[in-house]
Amino acid sequence: MHVPVRCVLTLGAVALLACYQDDVAAPRETGLATVLLTDAGFPFDLVDRVEVYVSEIAASTDADTSEVQEWVPITRPKRAFDLLGVQQGKTALAGRGDLPVGSYRMVRVSLVGDSSHVIMHDGREAAVRWPVAGEFSLHAWVPEPVMVADTGAEIVIDIDVGRSFVRVLGDPMYDFVFLAHLRAVNSAATGALSGSVTGDADGDGTAEPLAYASVSVIKGDAVTLAPWFVVATGHTTTEGAYRIGFLLPGTYLVQVDPPSSAALASETRPAVRIERGQVTTWSTILTTPGPAESRIESEALTSTAIWR
Repeated sequence: MHVPVRCVLTLGAVALLACYQDDVAAPRETGLATVLLTDAGFPFDLVDRVEVYVSEIAASTDADTSEVQEWVPITRPKRAFDLLGVQQGKTALAGRGDLPVGSYRMVRVSLVGDSSHVIMHDGREAAVRWPVAGEFSLHAWVPEPVMVADTGAEIVIDIDVGRSFVRVLGDPMYDFVFLAHLRAVNSAATGALSGSVTGDADGDGTAEPLAYASVSVIKGDAVTLAPWFVVATGHTTTEGAYRIGFLLPGTYLVQVDPPSSAALASETRPAVRIERGQVTTWSTILTTPGPAESRIESEALTSTAIWR
């Protein structure tokens, strides 16, 4: 049984969505999947557009990469998406398609290198070292199986721009190397983190909104010393605001790093809780290097429902 699935793109992420069906009298064997794209240190202040050409998005119920997998195509957009246009939790619709009802453990995204471009603010096209010039496929990290029911589901595929495009300094041939960081989640099972970052970047004694500060959401266990790893990243707007969406419920460590132009200390907040269907708000003031206690006093942590 197949149900329609909608695919959307968001900065640092791509998503698949199984949508609502008019026929509710009997169970369906397929669901409508929707795919979205979204983003995440990257010189956001220097780059105007990051255009990624997506040729196909597919999913598989089999997570065993040692065997020949059966991939079910969801959508074939065959067009470029500007990842910088879908930041701060926004998404772009990549397409819709039918998927058999089931639990999907892998999502594959096919890109075309020579049809993708990074454009700087001065209009120059940056030189990017892609895996290949033509089409190539990437497997998104799926932290939890994506359930596609007969009523549909939305799968968000997060293409982390901040980590996927590694800036190369001093290389005469390339400005960036593409090292893909993708994850896929069911949007209905996620929450979000938002807030603002301020700091006295100009040394006048007043904290102003900090643009292009980097925000990293990190998963790990300080008690068991389990490996720490970055789940998602984002950055602040020119007003100092940030939003990182599509985070699975759990407790995370959040780190804020100032832009390279500001001589300020990084800030870390442990035990930030993300809940399903809610947005957790954490704001902070970055100061010059000093005792951590002087910074903790400026933090505010709240949680607000975003879905009914």
